[in-house]
Amino acid sequence: MTNRKRLAAIALTGAATLALGLVAAGPAAAINSVDCAGRSDFYADWNEGEVCFANNGSTVVHIVDVYAITSGNNNSVTRTIRMSDGSVQNVQLGVGGGAALPTSGVEIINITGR
Repeated sequence: MTNRKRLAAIALTGAATLALGLVAAGPAAAINSVDCAGRSDFYADWNEGEVCFANNGSTVVHIVDVYAITSGNNNSVTRTIRMSDGSVQNVQLGVGGGAALPTSGVEIINITGR
């Protein structure tokens, strides 16, 4: 094989590998807990304090004694909440949404879109 053909084969293999990597890579689940710092644009669970999350994704949590939730500037926030009577509810909020709850525990947070 000539050097020119060898170089072309290597370049083609590299391009195919790069393309496969770009196609296979999906969106990252980048949800993370953040310091609320008095900001209202984060998703927040309110209990004896304020527990905030930012970025899209889904996470399993165990936050107890939650009496209110707010969505901040997130387009769609869904939470799985275990109520004090043991029942489970899914609550979905849009931008700027909020809900007062009887004391409950938040188990799953899913944030999509901004």
